[in-house]
Amino acid sequence: TLTEVLAETQVSGTVQASAALVGVLALAPDTLAIGNYVAILDARWGDTPAFRVLANRSLQMRDGLPPVIQIRAPIADGWVRSPADLAAQVVDAHSGVDQVDMALDEAGYLPSGPRLDGTYGRTETGLTEGLHALRVRARDRAGNWAESDVLRFQVDNTAPVIEITGVVDGERRNAAVTPIVVITDAHLAMES
Repeated sequence: TLTEVLAETQVSGTVQASAALVGVLALAPDTLAIGNYVAILDARWGDTPAFRVLANRSLQMRDGLPPVIQIRAPIADGWVRSPADLAAQVVDAHSGVDQVDMALDEAGYLPSGPRLDGTYGRTETGLTEGLHALRVRARDRAGNWAESDVLRFQVDNTAPVIEITGVVDGERRNAAVTPIVVITDAHLAMES
């Protein structure tokens, strides 16, 4: 049998009969891979060079941490056109990502698939102009769920209107002209 020590701690001191000597071995969530282990308490006393096993317990490391979600597209409070690219980076350190879903506005969640760039996403067509809200949820292979915060973004499918006055298309003049250009965008509420 091949045995590998994955983590250990040593506590030493002089102990009177029926007194306690306390030690703690703290394991962070990412210290051990998911799987089965045996924890062994052994001791050596006096001049004895060998350790003597006092107790052992079987333990199983399980994935209790949900995936981490970061929405990549669109950007918060950003502007997009339809069709809109929706993308999220989803990472799970232990058991791996099993499912990623996206929901727009008050609609239910729809599945999104993995992409070549390592994100999960969907392309939404037919988005109406105006404010929208995106939520992402993900489940790892151990059944832990995570849900993103709501990300808000705007859809603008209407091109700005450009008006030019003060000149006539194709007209030739030998005097100065003063063209006036007005650009209007209904969604940005800007004129210049």
